[in-house]
Amino acid sequence: MKTVSDVIDTLGGPSALARTMGEEVSTVSAWKHRGRIPARHWPLLIEVAREGECELSFEAMFKMHEPDTKTEAA
Repeated sequence: MKTVSDVIDTLGGPSALARTMGEEVSTVSAWKHRGRIPARHWPLLIEVAREGECELSFEAMFKMHEPDTKTEAA
C-alpha cells in the first residue's frame, strides 16, 4: 500500500473502514479525497490492517504523508 487511497480500499473501502474505526463514512471519504489521514488515527488503522492480515506500519504511514518536495518547490 503506497497511498491513503490504497489503504482505505484494501481495508474494505470508506464505508467498511468507517464502521470498523467508529468514524463517519464522510470522514473516511474525506481522508481518501485529501490523501491524508490524521496521525491520531494511525495506531487504530495499523491495528485494523494487522487484524485483516495486511501489512501497514508507522513508517509506511509517514512515507504516505511526506510532503511532495517536487511540487512544493515549483
